Amino acid sequence: MKISYIEKKISASNFVISLGNKNLNIFLNKNSITLDIDNFKIFLEGQFYYSFEKEKYNKITESNLSQLITSLIKNYGIMSLSKHLEGAYLCCWIDCSNLKAGFFGDAFNSVKTYYSSKKENIEISTEVEDLILPENGYDQMSLYSYMMLGYPADCDTFYSGVKKL
Repeated sequence: MKISYIEKKISASNFVISLGNKNLNIFLNKNSITLDIDNFKIFLEGQFYYSFEKEKYNKITESNLSQLITSLIKNYGIMSLSKHLEGAYLCCWIDCSNLKAGFFGDAFNSVKTYYSSKKENIEISTEVEDLILPENGYDQMSLYSYMMLGYPADCDTFYSGVKKL
């Protein structure tokens, strides 16, 4: 999944949603799930194991995934979804009535996610190569950290302008 919140509309994106004076461009992978729940548009990607609702655990299967997530959002709200859904996943949500959007992962941030920002533009992706710009070059501090310690800092990548969430 790749999400771009920028001024221009990107024609290659699967979904383009206008939020104020910018566009939220969403690029989905083949394993992504899209749900429309009330005024929300939900984009999910990853693996889902079980949900916890009303002191009961429900095993998630392909056939009940949409129903369980819809129930969790209606009963607890989008901001509490990660407290009731276990797995290794990412979620991007858009509140179409209030023109708000958000992005979160599972409780352990199991899925590697990267971001790049310039001024008020931001891009988020599960694939680091989506965000690398050759003209930006390498992050010298990350390379130095790797040479001295054998690893870069946890939030750093070797690419200038690209960080891990």
